[in-house]
Amino acid sequence: MRPGVDFIAAPNSGSGRIGGSRSVAVVAKLDTAVFSDLLAQQRFLQKPWHGGGVVIDARYTKRVDVLPIPLRQHLDSAAFVLTIVPKLTASLAPTQSQQTKLDVLESVWSKHITALRDKESTSVALRVDAELKRDYQTQNLIGYVPGRIRPDSFLVVTAHYDHLGTMGKRAYFPGLMIMPAVQQCCWSLLLIMPFPKIDPLTRWCLLPLGQKRLV
Repeated sequence: MRPGVDFIAAPNSGSGRIGGSRSVAVVAKLDTAVFSDLLAQQRFLQKPWHGGGVVIDARYTKRVDVLPIPLRQHLDSAAFVLTIVPKLTASLAPTQSQQTKLDVLESVWSKHITALRDKESTSVALRVDAELKRDYQTQNLIGYVPGRIRPDSFLVVTAHYDHLGTMGKRAYFPGLMIMPAVQQCCWSLLLIMPFPKIDPLTRWCLLPLGQKRLV
């Protein structure tokens, strides 16, 4: 699967390497009966992970948070968690899990499972290098052209490009483009302002803001 297209790291994912070129780990689907059936809960508690992981549908993540403590602890002892989501939306988290966690696109996972005989489990190999950076310093850019008649007045043009940075060394996840028309206006102004004939009456101030999120 392709990072940034078929899956992304969960906001609070920890680092981990599961399987490799010659080995894989088993991942099993979470039986939703654990939310209501005592026998299903007992079977779940007796399930050894052996370095494997669990697949959870995003629709049930809130219900997982209210499971009895022993069940949550056993779930947390899995090596990794794959959450099946309808669309990929990256975010931030103030903490980092010890588990490796990925959000996998539902349409991609469904095609994978359909091709398998055993619909309840499969094998995967994955590697995630994740680092939680606190008090991360970022920068924005401000550019201006002095006005000829009213230099103490400003016409401010601003836009915001919300990118999500890189995931690994080869995948770039661009994120959202907010107010694309204003962004285009900013870049167009930057292109024409260096010419000598451009002599604005009022000082122009450009603020092409960006957010550095996931590195």
